This record gives sequence, structure tokens and C-alpha cells, in this order.
Amino acid sequence: MKKKITLIMLVVIICSGLIMISNKFQGTQLENLSTNNKEQSENLIIYDETEKKTILTAKVDLENKTVEEVTQEALKNQEMGYTMLGSGDTVYFTMINGIQERTKGPLSGWCYYINGNKPSISAGAYRLKAEDKVEWKFIKNGLKN
Repeated sequence: MKKKITLIMLVVIICSGLIMISNKFQGTQLENLSTNNKEQSENLIIYDETEKKTILTAKVDLENKTVEEVTQEALKNQEMGYTMLGSGDTVYFTMINGIQERTKGPLSGWCYYINGNKPSISAGAYRLKAEDKVEWKFIKNGLKN
């Protein structure tokens, strides 16, 4: 009887140790997953504010590229259509993924924001930093926002 109790206690101790090791390993994996997700969070978002619909979210390399360059690259990678007017310092996106300017009113169109702020220069002129976040929004009144 003493041998059975000793054997049962030994099994319980071994199982407890294995569970502790397993939990510690899973915790490390979860921490790594959380860190990787933070590193890979989307930094380019395209959103139709009039329909409250996200069109695209992507993680793209922004460092020293223009908003135009990263936007074109992301749209091409997702095989989404777009049209632009002008070039370089005068570029303007008139249509993204079938959503055309002036379809929701005479002032509706595409505006871009960097870290929540609307720049006063063209997407072809704005040079990005690696830590920036680019948001494109289709809005009813591009002059107000």
C-alpha cells in the first residue's frame, strides 16, 4: 500500500512539473506572438467613410517613400484598381477600388492622413518615415476634413 501511495505521489509531482514547464513555454510563445503582432501592425489603411467600410489594411515599408509610392504599391499588390491625376508634387487619387471622387456629392473624394493629420501637400510630395501611419479616407467633403 505504501508503494502505491509513493508511486501515485511521484506521478503527481512529475505531472505538476510538466504542467509548469508547459505553461511557462506557452507564456513565452504568447509574449513572442504579441510582440510580433505589434511589429507587424498595419500602417496603411484605406477606408470609405461614407459607407463605413474598410477597403484595405496593409503593413508596408514606408521609410523614405512618398504616400503615392506606398499607396500604388499596396493597391497593385492587392490587384485593386485606381486612377490618378497629375504626377509628383501634383498627384491626386481620383478613384480607388472603384470608388470615384464626386460620387457622394460635389466635394466628395479621397484624402490622406499621416498619423491622424491631413497634410496640405500632395501624396506625391509627402515623404514618409518608418514609424508613420498612412490613412486614406473617402469622404463627403474633402474641404472640411
